[in-house]
Amino acid sequence: MKKISVILTLSAILFILGACDSGDTDTGDNQNDAGATTDDQNENEETAEDKIYQVGETAVVTSDLYDFDYEITVNDYEITNSSEKYDMNEFYQGFEEDSEGKYIAIVNVTIKNITDQTYVPNRMFSANLSQIGQEAGDTSVDDYFPEVEEDLAPGDSITGDIIYHVTINEGDDIEGYWFKYEVMSDEETVWELPNTVK
Repeated sequence: MKKISVILTLSAILFILGACDSGDTDTGDNQNDAGATTDDQNENEETAEDKIYQVGETAVVTSDLYDFDYEITVNDYEITNSSEKYDMNEFYQGFEEDSEGKYIAIVNVTIKNITDQTYVPNRMFSANLSQIGQEAGDTSVDDYFPEVEEDLAPGDSITGDIIYHVTINEGDDIEGYWFKYEVMSDEETVWELPNTVK
């Protein structure tokens, strides 16, 4: 009887310990799965937040002030001091081709109204240009993209040049520029533009 009693007791203890081990293993697996999911989510969030667009790419931008979406495509980009389209004297009085460090950055963009309301783009948003890694930046030179001052109907788009003064002196180590909408807000959207003056 004692042997049977001891065997039954040992069996019961082993069964309980086995159940506990099994539960611990499951919990560990669940924690690992949960940890992996959290890491994946964090990685996805970082990827979304760190997305920097390139020339030729389109982004849907959310207005930080007015809470609506608009679409921007950066079609082309150049830094020049000898533009075939624009007179450099319009940007720098008394400009000569060898004027040291004086350039303009020309960013050709398409703005598309993806809402169901008509609006004037220049009253709702604008774009800044800064060196890579710098906050804020410079505002554009006016009057070279007049369509941004006119009504833009739902589904319509406009294309034009946004122009900035740029100073690049010999020996400057400028990697490139950031072209930004919704600057210094949670909705800031950035295109990386290379420094083509080397």
